[in-house]
Amino acid sequence: MQNEQSTKDPEVISQQIDETRTRIADDVEAIAYHKTHLKEEVKEAVHDKVDDTKQDMKDQVKQTAENVKDNVADKAGQLKETLSEKKDDLVDAYHKAKDKAAEAAQNAGS
Repeated sequence: MQNEQSTKDPEVISQQIDETRTRIADDVEAIAYHKTHLKEEVKEAVHDKVDDTKQDMKDQVKQTAENVKDNVADKAGQLKETLSEKKDDLVDAYHKAKDKAAEAAQNAGS
């Protein structure tokens, strides 16, 4: 019966209420801390992912630009070589035509 009486004692009840308030306050504080901490972790994770993605995109753009530069340089080299060959062909054709014209003029004069 003493247990039943002690739970009805206003001082015991008041003490139990104070203890419960303290535990609840501690729990609320812990939840608030974890909520804030979790928000910070999520923000940091998102920020890191955005930074990583930006860096990946920069790297891809840089690599693509280097590939394009290399391809353009290769094509320019091929074009230069082709133009040089065509120039040589035109010079040869000019000299052949000049020689034939000179030969034809010589044959016509003889």
